[in-house]
Amino acid sequence: MPIKLLVVEDHPVVRMGLQMLLDAQPDIDIIAEANTAAEALQLTDRLQPDLVLMDIGLPDGSGISTTAEIKRRYPDMVVVALTIHEDREYVEKMLSVGASGYVPKRAAPDELLTAIREAARGQIFLHSVITT
Repeated sequence: MPIKLLVVEDHPVVRMGLQMLLDAQPDIDIIAEANTAAEALQLTDRLQPDLVLMDIGLPDGSGISTTAEIKRRYPDMVVVALTIHEDREYVEKMLSVGASGYVPKRAAPDELLTAIREAARGQIFLHSVITT
């Protein structure tokens, strides 16, 4: 059964690129896309995805606080950060609110796919640029 994925990203070009990459994967199914924190929470409540791919910078709030709220409502839901922010502070904040992965947007496509798959299996994924 494919991983049901909610993509939370406010940049249309990035969303389109993610859609092209992820649609080609037989084990991943994008069930919805959100471009705001409010929309992410609404879609999470309505669709109950297996995994939320979360941008940190959203026009109406932070992906960190949105992740915290998702994890408060659904403790077992998996969230993976996909962001331009590579500072230790952001990584620590996302992990402290319950994210299962952290991937910089400059990562290779295969690295993002690995992060999604590992997080969906219950593992924590931190990109190598974060761990060094």
